[in-house]
Amino acid sequence: MEHTATGETVRLPIGKAFDLSIKRQQTDFEKVYNGHKMRQTLEVRNSRSTAAKVTLNADFSQDWKIEDSSHAYTKSAAGQAQWVIDIPGNGVTTVSFSVQLLQP
Repeated sequence: MEHTATGETVRLPIGKAFDLSIKRQQTDFEKVYNGHKMRQTLEVRNSRSTAAKVTLNADFSQDWKIEDSSHAYTKSAAGQAQWVIDIPGNGVTTVSFSVQLLQP
């Protein structure tokens, strides 16, 4: 390899494998008179053979209100919603929610 001192060890990270993965997609966005509305879908995949408990956080930079959610959530901080969900072994769970972001 170029730019490597003679006799030195070279380490090449090739990535990490994860048993849990998430795919996040914004499925709707709408401007309303007092802010914006958006809808998101979070697909959580578990490649393990055993179930896993996952905590998902959504951070909002302005006042917010969840209008509907496929799973129960808590308001864990002023700008954060939190879902704790169980993902079955070798399974997928989809969390979807609509939120209204209010203008300051």
